[in-house]
Amino acid sequence: MNSNTKYQDCVKKERIREFSRGKVLISKELDPAASDYNAAEESFERENYKWCTIQTYYSMFHSARALLYSNNLREKSHACLIEAIRTLYVNKGLLEYWLIEALQKAMEELNNPQLNSMQNYKK
Repeated sequence: MNSNTKYQDCVKKERIREFSRGKVLISKELDPAASDYNAAEESFERENYKWCTIQTYYSMFHSARALLYSNNLREKSHACLIEAIRTLYVNKGLLEYWLIEALQKAMEELNNPQLNSMQNYKK
């Protein structure tokens, strides 16, 4: 299934839907994105890699949500948020491919049952 088909499936299942207040709430997403990013840097410096991974993911998540809000859309699924950003930004050349892949990889890491295993988190 290609990304446009996945996106349309998310819309059909109402996991991506119109959200008239989206543009008003963009800054409410960018503030926690910046805060989570700063916290991730501090966690990394303290070699607390588990929290660094979590904080980095949520920084990216809030940034992606702000992009979705700029289209007056809202997600009801993290996976659908990724598909929406891929379709609305990456496939149109407005955002580089590696950025959405980093978000996808971070989401997979959070869902990894071995997140508590520090062997995966080395400098």
